[in-house]
Amino acid sequence: MRKTIHAAAAALMAWSAGGSAARAADLNMPPAYQQEDSPLVELGSGWYLRADATGYDMTYNTDVFGSLTNTNFGATLGVGYQFNSMFRVDLTADYMTPFTKNRSTYYAGTGTGSSIAWSSINPLTPVGGCPVDADTSNPGYVYTVGCSANSWSKVNASAYLMNAYLDLGHWYGVTPYIGAGAGLAYVRTQSNVTFAFSNGQAYGDGNTFCGGSTGLGGVPCYHLGYINNSGPHTTAYNFAYALMAGFSYDISQLLKVDIGYRYLNLGPNLSAQEFRAGIRITPDG
Repeated sequence: MRKTIHAAAAALMAWSAGGSAARAADLNMPPAYQQEDSPLVELGSGWYLRADATGYDMTYNTDVFGSLTNTNFGATLGVGYQFNSMFRVDLTADYMTPFTKNRSTYYAGTGTGSSIAWSSINPLTPVGGCPVDADTSNPGYVYTVGCSANSWSKVNASAYLMNAYLDLGHWYGVTPYIGAGAGLAYVRTQSNVTFAFSNGQAYGDGNTFCGGSTGLGGVPCYHLGYINNSGPHTTAYNFAYALMAGFSYDISQLLKVDIGYRYLNLGPNLSAQEFRAGIRITPDG
């Protein structure tokens, strides 16, 4: 009987210990459900930044001074998005170094042996040379001598474009492309012209001749060049467009080198042909 009581007590103790262990294990077990991870915000890997250095030949067509050309440098900054392996767009802002051009044009005079009518002298392009004296025997006519018109022009320009590109395949890290863009150009132009004789002496007082000091021989005072010696100064916002072609090369997944050509039209009478080299960075890979 005593043995039976001891066996029952031992069994009860074992059951109690097992139950306590089971309850302890239950307290340490993880929840029956799996907690979901916090959702991640995907920014997309198509965004990129671009920066380019530009060397360009600019052509400025003027009514008075003809076609002026200038070689200079500029820069481009932009942000874009690559939609797929073939199509991308970007917004760019272009800064162009101010275009300054000087030109000297020589006009041969009649000399003292013959004279021309003062009314035939164009204030900006005096084909008969610069008047120096009145022809007393022929009122209304003047003698002229050779002189030079020294013209000066300055252009400040910038452009803001939306561009679209087609990437034409990908070989060993090289991606050729073509593209076009359109937008707005800011253009400010300034110009002036002064006159000087062949020996370099400035013509008249403020480019003015009065037939001697008194308007001798009925020749009125007249002025060569712009009124008040100040040429036109204009500011305009023009429609601009661009045509591009080039290629990019993958330095890494995040970085591309971009080399290309662009024709940029900045509005009436102003255009540029550009060689561009720069980088495109994809910040989020």
